[in-house]
Amino acid sequence: MSDDAFFTFRTISNFAAGHGLVWNVGERVQIYTHPLWMFVLAAAVFFTHEFFYTGLAVSILVSIAAAVVFARWIASTPMVAVLGIATLIVSKAYLDYSTSGLENPLSHLLLVVYLAVYFGARGSRWRVLTLFFIAALAAVNRLDLFLIYLPSLLYVLWKERSWRTLGLAGLGLLPWIVWEVFSLVYYGFPLPNTAYAKLLSGIPSREVLEQGYYYMLNSAKVDPITLVIVLAGVLASIILIRGSSIPIAIGVILYLVYIVRIGGDFMSGRFLTVPLLASLSILSRIQLPDRWALAGLVLVVVAGLAAPSPTLLSLSDYDESQSGAIDRWGVADERAVYSPSTALIQARRHVNLPNHPWVDEGIAARQSGASVLVRTTSGIFTFYAGRDVHVIDLLGLGDALIARLPAAPDPHWRIGHFERRPPAGYAESLETGENRIADPDLAEYYETLHGVIAGPLFSVDRLGDILRLNLGMYDHLIEAYVDALPRRISLAWLTADAEVSRSSVDRAVTIPSTGIRVELDRLSHARQILVHLDRNVDYQVIFERDGEEVTRRLLSSSIEDGPTRIGISAKSAREAYDAIAFYPADEPGERRIYSVTLLED
Repeated sequence: MSDDAFFTFRTISNFAAGHGLVWNVGERVQIYTHPLWMFVLAAAVFFTHEFFYTGLAVSILVSIAAAVVFARWIASTPMVAVLGIATLIVSKAYLDYSTSGLENPLSHLLLVVYLAVYFGARGSRWRVLTLFFIAALAAVNRLDLFLIYLPSLLYVLWKERSWRTLGLAGLGLLPWIVWEVFSLVYYGFPLPNTAYAKLLSGIPSREVLEQGYYYMLNSAKVDPITLVIVLAGVLASIILIRGSSIPIAIGVILYLVYIVRIGGDFMSGRFLTVPLLASLSILSRIQLPDRWALAGLVLVVVAGLAAPSPTLLSLSDYDESQSGAIDRWGVADERAVYSPSTALIQARRHVNLPNHPWVDEGIAARQSGASVLVRTTSGIFTFYAGRDVHVIDLLGLGDALIARLPAAPDPHWRIGHFERRPPAGYAESLETGENRIADPDLAEYYETLHGVIAGPLFSVDRLGDILRLNLGMYDHLIEAYVDALPRRISLAWLTADAEVSRSSVDRAVTIPSTGIRVELDRLSHARQILVHLDRNVDYQVIFERDGEEVTRRLLSSSIEDGPTRIGISAKSAREAYDAIAFYPADEPGERRIYSVTLLED
C-alpha cells in the first residue's frame, strides 16, 4: 500500500469523527485527488472501523471486478480474455497500483464499464446518458482522466447529434458538475490543494517537460510491457481497426501528452495504468485465432517476467536494496519502497501492519501533546499523529497557504516534492488563532484565505472572497511578498571549485536588492566559508538556523576580485547554521554570486 493512501485515510478519519472532509481539523483543505474513491473507502470503513486492511480489500475486490468486466464484455474471445488479463498481471505498473490504496482500481473499473457500453450498446436510447454519466464519475474519481474520455464523448455527440442528445449529455455530467459546485463552496477552490502545490512550483516548463520524458523512460526501463501495449493499441486503432476505436486512441495520446507536460509523477507507472487498459481494450477487440492468442500469451508472459523487477515475482525480501527503488530523476518503485512495511506478505503474529518507522513517529507526535508540527510530511506519519496535531506540510499538499508560496530553488528538485519555507509567524498564527504573520502583504492574503478555508461556510463575505481568490484578485499580495524575499538558492547550485576564475564559472546567480539566501542541505559547523562575489559592494553576510540569525559578518566593498574567506566564531559554529544570506548595499548595478564553499575542518 502506498504512503499517499494514508492522506486519504486521515481525511476519512476526520470525516467519521464529525470534523468534515478535512486533513487538518479546522481547515477545509482537499488533500485527496480522488473524491469518488475517497467516498467508496469511507463507506467501507464505516462498516469495518479499520483502514489498512479495508483499503487493501476494497482495492483487490474492485480490481477483480474490472478484470471480470474486461473478460466478459470487451475481449473478443475467451482466449483473448486470458491473454489480456495475463498482460495486466505481468504489467508492473498495473499490478502495483491495483492494491496501492490509491484510486487506480476504480479508474480501471469505470473505464472498462464505459468501453463495454461504448463498443457494445449502440442503438440504445440511453447510451448517451450512460456514457456521459460514467465519464462524469471517472472525472470525480480523478479529474485529469477525463482527457481519455473526451474524444469518444465528442464522437458520440457528433454521431448522434440532436438537441435531445445534448440534453442527455448534460444530464449525464451532473455528478461532475455537482462535485465541482460542492468543491467550490466547501473548499473554496475547484481543484484539489495538491494541484496548486504542484502546478505553482515555479520550475521552468522546459525542465518539467524533460522530467516528463524521464518518467516515460523510467517506465520503458523497469516495465517495458506497459508502454509497448499502450503504443500498440494506439497504432492498431489507426492501422487495423479504425472507426470507433480511434477516439479512444486519441484520448490515450492526449493523456500521454498531458503526463509529459506536467512532468509525470514520482511514482513509477502510476499514471500509465489507465492508458494501458484503454489500449489493451482496443487490441482485445481484434478477433484472434486461439493459436495466435496462445502464442501471444507465451510472448507476453516471457517479456513481462524478463523485466528487471517483475511484481509477480516479488516476495517478502523485495525491497529498495534489490531494485534501486528511486532512480536518478526521482521516480520511485513504490512497491520496493513500501513493500517491507505495508505488503500483506510481511504479516506476522504480533506484528502490526503497516510496520513502518513513521507509525512510531506519528504516535510519538500525538503523545507529545504538540498542537502544531512543521514537517516535510508523509501520509503514514500524519495518519498516526491523529487529528489533534495540526501539520504544516512543507510540500504544501495539505496546507493552503504553503501551497501558494514559491518553492525553494533547487537544481536537484524531485517531481511532486516542492518544498517551501513557512513564513515568519505562521506557526504562531496556527497555535494562537491570531494572524501573526510578519509580512503585512502575506498577512493580508492569509486573512482572506483563512476566512475561506475556516470561516462560516455560507457567509456572504466568504462567498465573495472565494470568487475574488479564484479570479486572482489577491495574487498581488503573494507577488509583493515574494518580491520582498531574499532570493533562495541551494548550496548545490553554487558549489564550485573555489580556485576557478570568474570567467569559467557558469552558474552565476544575480543578487536582487532584497538579497539572496543560500540554503544548505544540512546543519553545518564549518567556521569558515569561501565565497566568490562581485566586488565594489558592501555585503551583510548572515548565518541562519531555522530562519533565525546565528551571527553576521560585514564584507567590505574592497574585497579582491576572486574568492574571499569569511570566518565566524567557535561559539557560532557550535550553534550550527543551515543557510547563509547575503544582503548587498542599496547601490545601482547588477551584483552576482558565483560560488560558495564550506571549509570543513
